[in-house]
Amino acid sequence: MQSISNGYIYTANEGIQKDIRAVAESLYIDHGNAFTTFSTIAAYDKGADWLDSLLIYLEKNVDWINAFVATELPNVSLFPVEGTYQVWLDFSQTGLEGSALTKLFGKAGFVAAPGSWFDSEGSQFARMNIAAPLADIENAFKQLKEVLEQPSEANQSSEFGSSTRCC
Repeated sequence: MQSISNGYIYTANEGIQKDIRAVAESLYIDHGNAFTTFSTIAAYDKGADWLDSLLIYLEKNVDWINAFVATELPNVSLFPVEGTYQVWLDFSQTGLEGSALTKLFGKAGFVAAPGSWFDSEGSQFARMNIAAPLADIENAFKQLKEVLEQPSEANQSSEFGSSTRCC
């Protein structure tokens, strides 16, 4: 569950347990609160139908994104989704990276986290949350396509778009 700060890691390896515990303590995430406790209980007790519906919805979003990227964004590729509601996009074939890519997103109103947030080598990648209405995702990708199709000088502009609806 997004933003519910708890999780579980099971291992019989005592060394790994010790390392994980040390990292969790250093980040002050080694304790929960009433909200996370009751949210987790509710999810396990009553969340199966909600989860099934969410997975179907997310799969439709991923299917649409896959089709759009494959047919409309020839210089962008999508990594296979591995079970979250985040997609990873590879912009390396566009020649854009770092701040130029971030500026392009701003101009397109395309909200995505720069890959460099997650890895120092990720300046040509972006992560996007797809747990959003499909209409908003469609609009975001269509706006991205429109900006990518503009001449490269226009893509380097520091003007930012005003849409922040997705994702």
